[in-house]
Amino acid sequence: MVSIVDMLKRSEKFSLAFDRNMPIRFQQQFWQLITFLDKHDITWFNDEPASDHAMCQQLLGQVWRQDCQDVVLSFETQERYLGWQVDEETDELSVIIEDVYGFRWNSLLDLETADYRFEDFEEFAEDYVDTSDLLKQFGK
Repeated sequence: MVSIVDMLKRSEKFSLAFDRNMPIRFQQQFWQLITFLDKHDITWFNDEPASDHAMCQQLLGQVWRQDCQDVVLSFETQERYLGWQVDEETDELSVIIEDVYGFRWNSLLDLETADYRFEDFEEFAEDYVDTSDLLKQFGK
């Protein structure tokens, strides 16, 4: 099994697929992942929180169309344009671009080409216990 926490800490590029054969199970897995990403401050590529209502509803609205059977989320680092800003030292106007790690729905991938399935991550295994809060309370 693979640790999604380790991959997120290293800002690794990967894709994660969900199986839509069982809609209730898909919804459970999707919201479990969204809650997990919120906890770890991972955002959509447009810098919205993972649990942003509009983003989640947009994805879920697209997912239920008949022609969109696969749900694959892509995680990667991407450049974000922040606009023009004045450099205080040189008084010159310049374009500001920063690298941002986030995720998006990738409708171009399918289940077979995705790197991982939801079940491949140890944090989403049935017997996984999150002890990160305990370590913070009682030390390492």
